[in-house]
Amino acid sequence: MTPAAKLLNVLLAALAAGAAMRAAGQSAGEPAARHTPTLPVVGTRAAGFNAPQQDFPTLPLALEGFCPVMLHDRREWAAGRMELAAAFDGRWYYFSGERQRAIFAAGPETYAPAFGGDCLVTFVATGQRTAGSLQFGTLYRDRMYFFADGERAAEFQVNPTAYVDADLFRGGVCPVTYATIGQGRQGDPATELTYAGGWRFRFANASARRRFLATPESFLDDSFAAQIQRSALGQASLSPGAQAAERGRAPGVGIVPPAGSKTPVVPPASATAQGAGRRSDDHEFANANASEPMLNGYCPVSIWTRPDDPWVQGRYDQRRAFEDMVFMPAGPSERELFDADPALYIPALAGDCVVTYVETGKRVKGNMYHAVTDLESHRLYLCVDEAAAERLHEDPARYALVDCAAGGKCVVSRRDQGVDVPGDPQIGVWLEGQRYLFVDDAAREKFLADQETYTAPIGE
Repeated sequence: MTPAAKLLNVLLAALAAGAAMRAAGQSAGEPAARHTPTLPVVGTRAAGFNAPQQDFPTLPLALEGFCPVMLHDRREWAAGRMELAAAFDGRWYYFSGERQRAIFAAGPETYAPAFGGDCLVTFVATGQRTAGSLQFGTLYRDRMYFFADGERAAEFQVNPTAYVDADLFRGGVCPVTYATIGQGRQGDPATELTYAGGWRFRFANASARRRFLATPESFLDDSFAAQIQRSALGQASLSPGAQAAERGRAPGVGIVPPAGSKTPVVPPASATAQGAGRRSDDHEFANANASEPMLNGYCPVSIWTRPDDPWVQGRYDQRRAFEDMVFMPAGPSERELFDADPALYIPALAGDCVVTYVETGKRVKGNMYHAVTDLESHRLYLCVDEAAAERLHEDPARYALVDCAAGGKCVVSRRDQGVDVPGDPQIGVWLEGQRYLFVDDAAREKFLADQETYTAPIGE
């Protein structure tokens, strides 16, 4: 199979050109004109912001105002609405509906075009950033790419692997360790951050990521100054800061709710330029977990105990740290249930998309707006997009046990009786990133009493 055949969909040239022309009311022989967006009002009660009024330049508009969620998930060119806008990484994004805006806010890195929409093929060839055209785009490995022209698009189709990581800053070297001790240490993909004009940054650890987010200008040269300023503008000045600070999280997407909206979106902190899920006055929380709360701060227990209203915002004062994760139960009763059996409430693969992991081997954060629940096994799967959720529905057996030790077999039965017996999905233990399942409560208690024995490979 050729590299071109592996692309998830063919070039969108004809569809993009037709959509752009229809939106602009132009004939087939005329190029679609780019329009300059009008900056939404900020700092007003109607807009939902507490930021002070100030003069600053208009941010550029991404995708010429088309909805990135509809394009990515449905391959549809749906015109976005200015009153449903979000600022991410220094660009405005318009959305066709409130749900699309909320989906974007929960996982902006999935829906924002690679390299901020600039042509990676041109960048690799010349070192120059050139805007990609909506007439020449493709979706490859769940990322949207746009190219300067058809020739560049064809080059990408022939050899996509030559370009897909060209937007990885220093090839994935941690900018913090490089700047502070001069070591070219590769960053952990789990810490990846999109920032400063579409660049992807990886860090040696979560502590290095926090240092970068606090003062990115300390680790980047002057050529990034304008991009940092623009990113900070979109992420700080336009975010509902007081609301997020109350939850101990700094938002990374500046959301502009429509006038009168009663459900403004509070985005995750995954791409924030101000912090990573911690309060400066709460050292216990800061040290317990270096990343933002799981499930975007929603209660992990209410998903199962409140079927009519499952997505309940968790409370910061009820937070629970477990391994390298932080969860935010909605109240004392939910916290007690979580403490009694955390494995019942931790999402599969710790919230990463199981479909992406099985198909590509990569850990990619799932999106709560593409959640799949399995009542029988009491499992919550967060998929990266709608297509991944559909694949999980179609073939659950392929993905369901990806994070289960011993393929879901009871390790106590295997060790003690030498037999492989499937464990009960509702009798488990979460340990070091894996879920162990057991045939009964007695086997679970034996495991907890002697974890070293039962986690060791057979034969040791």
